[in-house]
Amino acid sequence: MKLMSETILRDARVLRRSRVSFGAALVLAAIFGTPVAPLSAQSIPLPILEERAFQQAALKAEASVVRIETIGGVDVIGETLIANGPTSGVVVGADGWIITSSFNFLSQPTSILVTVGEGQRHPARLVAKDESRQLTLLKIDAEGLKTLEAVPREEFRVGQWTIALGRTLEPTFPNVSVGILSALNRISGKAIQTDAKISPVNYGGALVDLNGRCLGIIVPMSPDREEVTAGVDWYDSGIGFAVPLVDILRVVDRLKAGETLKPGRLGILYPDKGLLTGEVKIDKVRPRSPAEAAGLLANDVIVGLDGQEVDRAATLKQLLGPKYGGDSVVLKVRRGSETFEKPVTLVSQIPPFELGFLGLLPERKPKSEPGPASIRAVLPGSPAETAGLKPGMAVIKVGDKSTPSFADVQTALETQAAGDKVTLEIEEKGQKSTREATLAATPEAVPETPAAPVIPTPAEAPKDLKTGRFVDTIEGDDRRFWAYVPEHYNPAFSYGLVVWLHPEADKREASTLELWKSHCEERGLILVAPPASNEEWGASDVEFVLGVIAKMQKRYTIDPVRTVVVGEAEGGRLALFLGLTKRDVVAAVATIGFALPARVPEVDPENPVRFHVSTFDGSPTASAIRKSIEPYRKEKYPLILQEWKGAGQEGPTAETVGELVRWIDTLDGV
Repeated sequence: MKLMSETILRDARVLRRSRVSFGAALVLAAIFGTPVAPLSAQSIPLPILEERAFQQAALKAEASVVRIETIGGVDVIGETLIANGPTSGVVVGADGWIITSSFNFLSQPTSILVTVGEGQRHPARLVAKDESRQLTLLKIDAEGLKTLEAVPREEFRVGQWTIALGRTLEPTFPNVSVGILSALNRISGKAIQTDAKISPVNYGGALVDLNGRCLGIIVPMSPDREEVTAGVDWYDSGIGFAVPLVDILRVVDRLKAGETLKPGRLGILYPDKGLLTGEVKIDKVRPRSPAEAAGLLANDVIVGLDGQEVDRAATLKQLLGPKYGGDSVVLKVRRGSETFEKPVTLVSQIPPFELGFLGLLPERKPKSEPGPASIRAVLPGSPAETAGLKPGMAVIKVGDKSTPSFADVQTALETQAAGDKVTLEIEEKGQKSTREATLAATPEAVPETPAAPVIPTPAEAPKDLKTGRFVDTIEGDDRRFWAYVPEHYNPAFSYGLVVWLHPEADKREASTLELWKSHCEERGLILVAPPASNEEWGASDVEFVLGVIAKMQKRYTIDPVRTVVVGEAEGGRLALFLGLTKRDVVAAVATIGFALPARVPEVDPENPVRFHVSTFDGSPTASAIRKSIEPYRKEKYPLILQEWKGAGQEGPTAETVGELVRWIDTLDGV
């Protein structure tokens, strides 16, 4: 854990020398109404002149920097231990309006006190937050407060002096740290950067120029993360950020009205080729997004925004970054040989996409016979059953899209959400008919399914392909993994691939094979078990496991939508990482006795990873696992939680594996 109070004390020691000299100068200036009397101008060294300039700027601005104290609240946020020490804020309204960093309120305090001027303490109320820039607006009952003049953006100059002011260490004098303005338009255009010492000592304070005008409000930020704690770990790196005050003043009336400001979302995805590489060609348009409403399509290229050229993803991110939900922009789009403009209103939140569920399982045919899209089973209680669909029928059209194979049915339905109505054209014994169905949400329990038909034994056993249990390696790695391929493997049919990641304490090879072997034969599954390096799963295992999957896919006929990674205990960590970051490889993830990670990515309709989470009611991790699935349910991930009896110390049982097998058997359905 990171202890914030220790951070403050450490920075206090670092700032002590400059604070003492600045503080003494401020006292003398306050008493005599002017800075310390100068020596002969010609004899004053440049460093002394600079320091006096810093003193004058700090003196001019310090009355607008207030001290904030919080009382009560929680002590721990994530892995950060929060101490209820004093923090800083800046006056933005003479009648008691204070802007500060949202980091100062992570603890969700029950009371807030603001000290202004000569020790005047006022209770404060939290009015609104800017979640895009991690700012919070407070209100106290006071009049005649001194505000700071905002520096216009056109006067920002890289290399100019900056002075970071906070009021944390002592209520009577500001904390002072000096540096230069090292970069503009950082954090997607929302912040400026300084190398002045930035830390919890001055979060929420003012970054001012040599004239005592405010450049910005000091906030911990990170270019890679958006949460309030992002950037805290940069406090000793010479990189600090401030949100320009001129930008804050543009929206301060919205904050005063109690509006929570959030980042504006467009709703497009583009290939991850690096922010600095290539044009912005849309890969996917998120359902129910502003981009979809504007009629943007995959393969459209964004070439401009609000009259400014967009030549790469970094430029688009820079132009969109400062926008809030509700802001309107004009996109310039190239589609083929045509270029046109589209007005778009951004939103603060795109509704989570909830995959639609019809309730059909496909007839699994040889690769050489992809069509028609015949139905093997209709799940009980499903929309398909309600619509009168039956085994043996074939789906030949979804809406206006022809579906010569079941893969085409999957593609046609992948962007249809729960609650959507779909029209299906059905063929049965040469007769065509139309059915209407309203898609449901994906079930939160494994449905009862008929056993999959046994794959026929090939007329001739494939040559040079291992079957049964065997041990193998991949090129470039001497680690040996074991696998089980059904004895009568038939390459004409697709098989599900189950990647088993063992707990770190026990590879469980014998028991795992015993539990899965018969299911592999009966349900058309291939089991593979790569070992962890050094008995512990780590980053170095990612490429190894992916290499094992690639080798099995190359040698055997693998169904991509039934490629599943199952992780027991610590193996769940790597299973989840693969499922959430390698969605084009892994279709589903099952964990046994392991909690899901806190950071939840958005659902990708075209590669929607599915989860099966097992826990044991007597396990010490059961409560954490139950809690961990809540944000995934909120984001509408297809997720099943199954709680088994016992402590789970002996690992999965036959009942556990039996349910996993039935779940895997539904993954190629719709």
